Amino acid sequence: MVMIQSFTILFSVFALGSGVLPQEGTEVFRVDSFATFGGAGGPKVTACPWYRFSSSGMPILPRGPSKVGDECRTKTLRHYMKNFREGKTFAVLAAGTELFAHAGGTHNQGNDGDLDTVMVDVVPTKPTDSGFLQLRHNNRTNHLTASFSMRTVRLHIRTGEICMSAGGYGKETVNTAPLSQAAKNYIQNDLCLCQADGVQTICTQRDHWGDGGASAWVPMPESKNLGRALETYIGLGEGTWAGWRSGSLGDLKSYDTNSDGEITPSELLQEVPKRGVAREWLDAMKAEDPCVLVNGQRDANLWYHVLKDIEQHPGRLHKEMDHAGVYPAKGSSWDQATEWVRKKYSLELLSDKAKCRSLVDGTASSSSFSS
Repeated sequence: MVMIQSFTILFSVFALGSGVLPQEGTEVFRVDSFATFGGAGGPKVTACPWYRFSSSGMPILPRGPSKVGDECRTKTLRHYMKNFREGKTFAVLAAGTELFAHAGGTHNQGNDGDLDTVMVDVVPTKPTDSGFLQLRHNNRTNHLTASFSMRTVRLHIRTGEICMSAGGYGKETVNTAPLSQAAKNYIQNDLCLCQADGVQTICTQRDHWGDGGASAWVPMPESKNLGRALETYIGLGEGTWAGWRSGSLGDLKSYDTNSDGEITPSELLQEVPKRGVAREWLDAMKAEDPCVLVNGQRDANLWYHVLKDIEQHPGRLHKEMDHAGVYPAKGSSWDQATEWVRKKYSLELLSDKAKCRSLVDGTASSSSFSS
């Protein structure tokens, strides 16, 4: 790859702290952290807008501060973050890896040993001209099955800074000469600075919990892909990922503490602090966005019912979706099917904060978040 001579690395000499600029390049992450692509004068990313910060400027996360879970993943993310600051190929978190930027804590699940990212390649348009760049990034609306391509995302035994294979999501091309406004806009308007696996890295500005869905903040170490459960556990074959389904169902069942076949809000909200969810985050959600808590319970309860149905009655839900005309064609989105299933179980996600707050306040006397 031809190096871009016009870009340099910028490391601020200012220390972190109240009233001073953050130090770019450190592993500390707070409300005023930032990073510039290619150094001085390059497009800048700031802390992702979906974070919530304490009065001291530190992120408030459901599973606490981001920590190193896999040294290899951390090392690889650090490599690509350095690349971003140098104006080279970098990685944007996606899927399961993206989840832990939102959730915090330690990303060390045994069923998630890969590094899911969108790769943004910075390469010369003309091999002989380093002044012309090509910025390629993924902007596909239907990319979900890409992360199952084990050839592109699985863990590899390597040496050096890139010890884990990143990627798994398609690319589209934006030409730059040397760095177009479109490329700058993509970096500044679509991307943001986040923290995962204990290091600063790049995320998208959309508030998306990767593969975890609305219940991603709920600790479920054996679960997998509840954010795209129908695609994974029906669309890819009901027996294909039976181990993942079993692990997910086991985690969900553990929140049904009275074994009545339902995960109620009182059960969920009593259990999650015991399993590491920070009370500071729960209090913040109750005050600022109680629908996050309500929808977490509704989502968990939905997939508890659905996965049991798939396990106990193979093929039945598939046939019901076919009959309703919502089963997607190959390569199409599962959104319509998912909304149909939510309505089938009367567990649609809510957005009215006043209603959600009343539901959260009533959990002590209510057995469920009824619609």
